[in-house]
Amino acid sequence: MIIWDAENFPENESFCALPGQVMRLEESYVDVATTEGVLRIKIVQVGDQTAAPIKWIKSLRRRLQ
Repeated sequence: MIIWDAENFPENESFCALPGQVMRLEESYVDVATTEGVLRIKIVQVGDQTAAPIKWIKSLRRRLQ
């Protein structure tokens, strides 16, 4: 998976998540926990397909490594 568009921002709410853990799934983005807040991933490429990450990430239980 190649990340083409993402935004790093501090999370205003307290959360209990490990870095790499998917925190939020939306149609146009996926939020992933980091050591400094949250990375909002908007566009990714898997193989020769580019799309919003929701196409491949379907579960909040998923952890990106």
